[in-house]
Amino acid sequence: VAHERPCGKILESEGEWPMVRWYFCLLLWRAASEDDESLSDVALLQQSLGLQRTRDSLCQRESCTPAVFIVTSGRTGSTTLMHMLNLIPGYDIKGENLNLASDIYDMHQERESDWKTYKSSTLYAWHHSNARNDSEIDCSMRMMVMAELNPDPNARVVGFRA
Repeated sequence: VAHERPCGKILESEGEWPMVRWYFCLLLWRAASEDDESLSDVALLQQSLGLQRTRDSLCQRESCTPAVFIVTSGRTGSTTLMHMLNLIPGYDIKGENLNLASDIYDMHQERESDWKTYKSSTLYAWHHSNARNDSEIDCSMRMMVMAELNPDPNARVVGFRA
């Protein structure tokens, strides 16, 4: 079942740094209870791999948790800013990550382009259902970023320096 997020359409722009609709929410989560017996197979696998956030806590959130992105050019004090933010209790802002934001954006753009090309194709090999599940796609991207960043389990604000 697809679930639309209230935070889903925060910013869409065609400017210099375009944002896709899930971009600001992709680092957002709520910690799942360790006593929760209704965990899905995916969540159980995540726990066994040591991931701190479950699929449900990433993907069925009713509101957004704050995220911070530090986007600057070199030699501007961004490392100092990151260290200052990390002094705030509950903040876990990670350092540079080999252009993670750009990679995610490029992957999203490529999939969107492919979807537009093949969604109505009559070629059997490219046949798709009439509607894809955008919520599940958004969820998988959030899970990928959270696994990449691996924030402190007690963090209430997560982000990174780009």
